[in-house]
Amino acid sequence: MGWDDIDLVLGPAVTGLSYIGLCKLVDDRFEVEVDALWHAMFPNIDRDLPDGTTQENLWSPQFKRWRNAWCDVHTVWTHINSGRDIFVTLNTSDFQRHAKQLGPHGLKRVMTPQEAVQQVLS
Repeated sequence: MGWDDIDLVLGPAVTGLSYIGLCKLVDDRFEVEVDALWHAMFPNIDRDLPDGTTQENLWSPQFKRWRNAWCDVHTVWTHINSGRDIFVTLNTSDFQRHAKQLGPHGLKRVMTPQEAVQQVLS
């Protein structure tokens, strides 16, 4: 499709989660930006790790909602921080539902992979 020149989008370096060379170091603005995105998308979920969370139980069903929120926020931060135009995801409903709140933070458009391919090819 001629996309060989597209840069790899690097997420924030997270100790114990990221691979060197596939992430980037963040500056002091990161926490402020992530906090703003978190409150825009998940105002009813506390951003702090839930009480009782350990390395062993973080992946248990009881913390699924928090994990999903964390992943969504960090993924959209990565997209916005990289200056991209179209956020491509199969989870369009969550991001489109919050598009009005995320727009001021830099989210421009949300599309499924199929919609993005149609957009690029048209």
